[in-house]
Amino acid sequence: MAKNTIIMIGDGLGWEMARAAAIYKQIQAGNPGTKLSDFYTSGEGTGLNFQTLTGYTYATTYGTTIAGTDGVFNAGISALNGNTFTTPTGTAPIRTGFAFNPTFNPGTTPNGGAKVSDGVVGNLVGYDPVKGGINPWTPGTDSNYIKYSYPDSANTATTLYSGVKSYNGAIGVDIFEDPVESVLSKAASVGKSTGLVTSVPIDHATPAAAAANVNNRNKFDGDLPALDNILQQELRIFQPTVLLGGGHPLSNTGNPLPTGVEPRDNTYIKESTYQELSKKPTTNIYDYTFLERGTNAAQTLANTAAQLDPEKGDRLLGLYGARGQDGNLPVSSADGDYSTTGLAMFTNNTTKGLNPDTVRPLLPGETDASFIAKERNENPTLDDLTKAALSVLGKDPDGLWLMIEGGDIDWAAHDNNIDNLIGTVLDFDKAVGSVINWINQNGGWADNELIITADHDHYLNLTNDFPALLRTKGAEQLTAIDTIAESGNFWGNSATDKYNWGSHTNRPVPVYYQGVDSPTLTSSIGQGFDAYGFKIPGLANAVDQVNIAQTMFASVTEVNQENFVAGTTGADTLIALQNIDGVQDTVFSGAGNDEVDLAFNSNARNNIIDTGSGNDKTYVSRNDVAFGSDGNDEFDARDGKGENRMSGGAGDDTFYLGSNDRALGGSGNDKFFVGLGGGNLLSGGVGADQFWIVNAELPKAANTVLDFQVGSDVIGIKGAASLGITTANLTLTQVGADTAVIFGGQTLATLTGIQASALSVANPNQFVLV
Repeated sequence: MAKNTIIMIGDGLGWEMARAAAIYKQIQAGNPGTKLSDFYTSGEGTGLNFQTLTGYTYATTYGTTIAGTDGVFNAGISALNGNTFTTPTGTAPIRTGFAFNPTFNPGTTPNGGAKVSDGVVGNLVGYDPVKGGINPWTPGTDSNYIKYSYPDSANTATTLYSGVKSYNGAIGVDIFEDPVESVLSKAASVGKSTGLVTSVPIDHATPAAAAANVNNRNKFDGDLPALDNILQQELRIFQPTVLLGGGHPLSNTGNPLPTGVEPRDNTYIKESTYQELSKKPTTNIYDYTFLERGTNAAQTLANTAAQLDPEKGDRLLGLYGARGQDGNLPVSSADGDYSTTGLAMFTNNTTKGLNPDTVRPLLPGETDASFIAKERNENPTLDDLTKAALSVLGKDPDGLWLMIEGGDIDWAAHDNNIDNLIGTVLDFDKAVGSVINWINQNGGWADNELIITADHDHYLNLTNDFPALLRTKGAEQLTAIDTIAESGNFWGNSATDKYNWGSHTNRPVPVYYQGVDSPTLTSSIGQGFDAYGFKIPGLANAVDQVNIAQTMFASVTEVNQENFVAGTTGADTLIALQNIDGVQDTVFSGAGNDEVDLAFNSNARNNIIDTGSGNDKTYVSRNDVAFGSDGNDEFDARDGKGENRMSGGAGDDTFYLGSNDRALGGSGNDKFFVGLGGGNLLSGGVGADQFWIVNAELPKAANTVLDFQVGSDVIGIKGAASLGITTANLTLTQVGADTAVIFGGQTLATLTGIQASALSVANPNQFVLV
């Protein structure tokens, strides 16, 4: 079991992209070669830091495809019959007659295209090595095949973190829009610090899928108390210890703004969220230390990271982004001179005869040189973010799970821009070098696991003359040249059009890995995986992204036998500091009516408790995970310190909540009683559940009910008379897709995905005031 597990994702970093950057690096190092064969034509290659790792394979990346109401299969829709952007996650009805079929169905268009009327079936896109190529460097028999039903960063990231196949656009949900557990969540549940680092917006698909459960990747942020969006779930529910990346609104002075200067852009962060963070950098409601772009940003970040300690509950949020780049970090280009910083290459894709990447959003009196200098000064690099994350997370004695994304590799590839493609890969590889150095200084490979891969590929091709052309003309000029023969590169499968394709493909992607848990991944090569109850065959000599997720889950959850406690078939009483230690214990109490008391030890934390069958009672402490299984169980977190996750399983269970805990009732008629702290996430599951959102005192923070069922569940308030709460002054307010329960201007609870019009505080079947 690795103490520290790190996955680095080069967004779109396919085999050919890695080779382009490796050739550039080798030329800079003195390789005199002029042909591809002078560098490498197969395998992992050489020249880059990630190519030095001892493990190498490649992974299939395909997702699901489902027939819509028009009878046409589409890789971008779920099994629910609703518009994922406008419909709250998981609330639409299932498509009539839908049942998952594991047959491979690649379709005939980028989105899918196969038709039910033609007798087509199957809900997995799949991969055919004959048509697509037996490995990433060997062409298949059909050059169009890898264009069909290609995946996106959302569904592939969901698979990489959860091991579950889903549809394009899915963020941490399966095809039924049900939430899936991410390895970030699992790592946090066993006491590890967690982090997400990216060169693109922090609520873009790749970081988002680790820390949100949303049915559409474009649900970036929402005004409080809305939760059916990525950023609010990242900050309020999953709360990674470190969250660093782009998405800054890029505010500029001047009203009206000077011609050509982009206005404030709140695509990735709502104005209300940004104001809460920027005006309260250390006292915001999200409980993060907040940093943003500004003078000497890299040094400020490093200094702040050095002062924070996850063991004290510190968390770090950094929001950056260069003007003109849609919130991404400054782009360095192949030669590292940042000459492309601020150009709109991410908005206007390069096309033959056009060169839109020439105008920066300059302020009055600002020159190109001063603009670039300012953006470099006010934004850290991906390498800076990586070092800062490791500085914070590395202080946790329980270890860490960290994802680092070079997200702008994908943006450069969409732009068909070989200069920026090489530059972003080299920026990513520099961060890889820093991670390897950190591993060598922190336990070596015996304590660490590092996996480097891509979420999906693009369709880059290098001609045999590419090395010679790159050496003589440089990457910037090769980008500007429109002909294949003179530029040495082309995108797609046209022999004459350099810009035939500007998006993803289904081609398998490289996987580089090394560490103590690497045998787990190696053993899964060619073995396949399970999807929705079916065994899916694997590709010879390759893994699937499901297997990468399985490796990380094994890496962060393997039981420490020294802290394994087993109960008996009778009634057990296990008390911290008496029968058990209460720190990182794994307890199975077995059958019988058992009691496990972790709160008796004030330092208890990071335990996994399964009380088995019987009517059991569990007192949790801090960052504990408790399972009730069968029986009418009771969970008490009032003496705990928060961050606990309690699951009742079957039976009529009772939960007493403190602050910042998560409680899942499961099946049965469950009761939830929240305490003074608040800030809890409550899910009743199946059954008639009661959510007592006030108990004699108003909570300090609103609680969130994730699955309130109108017609069966009840909201309760105890002590209503003494608090002055009546049906006349208790109000319901619609906030986006959610309903806020408000008294005296204070939000007591948020009911996710519920319309206020469906509720009435005067209805005793919905609200009980006692």
